[in-house]
Amino acid sequence: PVFNNVEFSYNDIYAYYTQTGYNGGGSATFNNVKFRYHTHNTDDFGFNDAGSAPIMLRGSKFQFNNCEITNNTILNSSDKTATVTCTHDAWCIFRNSTIADNTNYTSSSASLNYGISGGIYMHGRWVNNRHRYPKVALINTILRNNLLVDPTYGTMDIEISMGTQYSEVGVLTVIHSNIYGGRENILLGGLSSGGFGSDASYIHWEEGNIDVDPGFMNPASGDYTLQLESNNIDQGIALRMSEA
Repeated sequence: PVFNNVEFSYNDIYAYYTQTGYNGGGSATFNNVKFRYHTHNTDDFGFNDAGSAPIMLRGSKFQFNNCEITNNTILNSSDKTATVTCTHDAWCIFRNSTIADNTNYTSSSASLNYGISGGIYMHGRWVNNRHRYPKVALINTILRNNLLVDPTYGTMDIEISMGTQYSEVGVLTVIHSNIYGGRENILLGGLSSGGFGSDASYIHWEEGNIDVDPGFMNPASGDYTLQLESNNIDQGIALRMSEA
């Protein structure tokens, strides 16, 4: 399906457009869509297969063009969780999009040997004798102020997290994007492993990436357009959008 110029908010985002199955078989494209003000309690779902997330992208192709994913909250998470979780064979492309001001509240640090973040989490799986791993591309995209609130480690701004074991890795490509903390703020594995930095074999950090205040117009009122003097203006690359 293709979603144009709509908003998902104050509802169960999870039930609308995710969980397409291990083998894919479909795709979804979101153009000028806002996902915001959702509270997602992981206790309501009763499973932890790569986590439970407001936006779970699993086993298909997903495109987000000119989208905003903002001001969502996760409660009682343990591990393998973020506002956007990309798992199995998911192919996830974010173009000209903003992921900001989302918060993930963990219930315990005991299981933080896996990845977890406030923004995006990537998690591969070994299923039916085959390694199924996600591929994520961020192009002209902003990740900012996506917080992880943990009882042991406190509050941290972790934008992206990835699994580290062979069966859990994914491939991340970042081009002309504004990522808080840069490449060094990507979490590989869990907090207990201290795996900040990145592994070149999994992360393709391409040209044009920056780490600056994007200069949103008025995020407190939900306005994430850029101010005229924003450091993000003229930093991206021209793109041709596809709805395939």
